[in-house]
Amino acid sequence: MLRFALALLGATLATSVAAQIARIEIHPISSVTQSDQDFLNGKRDGKPVTLAGELRIPDGGKGRLPVVVLVHGSGGVGGNVAEWAGGFNAMGIATFVLDSFTGRGLVSTSADQGLLGRLAMTYDTYRALEVLEKNPRVDPQRIAAMGFSRGGQAVLYASVRRLISPRISPSTRAAARRSSQTTTCRAVRSVCSTVLPTITCRWRRAAGMSHG
Repeated sequence: MLRFALALLGATLATSVAAQIARIEIHPISSVTQSDQDFLNGKRDGKPVTLAGELRIPDGGKGRLPVVVLVHGSGGVGGNVAEWAGGFNAMGIATFVLDSFTGRGLVSTSADQGLLGRLAMTYDTYRALEVLEKNPRVDPQRIAAMGFSRGGQAVLYASVRRLISPRISPSTRAAARRSSQTTTCRAVRSVCSTVLPTITCRWRRAAGMSHG
């Protein structure tokens, strides 16, 4: 009986999340794999790689929507990322789940962080921003980036002004610069840095989180 109840609850939650999504799009992201040293030295070249990102358009959303880019941690895209995506979608905010591992043949870096430079995911975040800016459903003035653990470090570095200019096209530079004017928060080992403070404020109220 308990198993049945749990299964029913899981099915209900899955149905509820599905009902919040009007459309799911998978977008290729052209990036490169480079060492942290090369990244900090301002180099843009490296081993080319094609990554993927999942854009979820919430049901009922019209026109250009705010978007939160979700950057996973050392374990790759997991249930924690899906949970946060569902929360944002329920608020009418689109989400873009960036997968920095699969295109590189990685599943996890938990046992060996040396498999991928930490700043490679910062570079990936910049490339995701460029993809989103061109999407007709995305408001380029309202793009946020949120990372989990390793991904949180990537997002925080992405907000550093001196790292932005050499790696972002002029058309997306203004949006990236706004990230340096925003707040950060920690919750369940996640770190988020957003270019739309109102998104995090609304989410914190919904999730009962503080501004710490």
